[in-house]
Amino acid sequence: MRTGVQTLFGNVRIVQGELEVRADEGRAYRSDEGLQRVELFGNPTTWRMRMEDGSIATGRSQQIIYDLLENQITMLGDARIEDSQGSFTGATLTYNLGTERIEGTGGVELVIEPGERRPRQAPETPPEPEDDPNDTDAQPVPAPGNDRDNER
Repeated sequence: MRTGVQTLFGNVRIVQGELEVRADEGRAYRSDEGLQRVELFGNPTTWRMRMEDGSIATGRSQQIIYDLLENQITMLGDARIEDSQGSFTGATLTYNLGTERIEGTGGVELVIEPGERRPRQAPETPPEPEDDPNDTDAQPVPAPGNDRDNER
């Protein structure tokens, strides 16, 4: 297997599993163990990935560093990531493909999409107290019309 750096030019496309990355040019770094890292450049560079739940996550920036060993994408320069939960922008964004965790620096902005609204549930009504035959403090309540104090 060939080791070292390979230069990629013109309409670069890298596909690995559910991940697709596109750029104008790039450099691929290989070792004896295989492909380690790919640095991509473009105006912009883009990536797209189908997540485990079936949703799509996308990203774009001026440069992408795809680290295969760490399973993460670092995006440099006007970086933006969008997924079903919202969007994340910043000068530099790092997206872990396994954990879906995003870290950012430089003017970071996060926009969270509203989730599905659940129907409001009526407040639970407490149950009516039951007469406890063992309650010795209970006072008998006179039946209506049997109030002897009001008799004449």
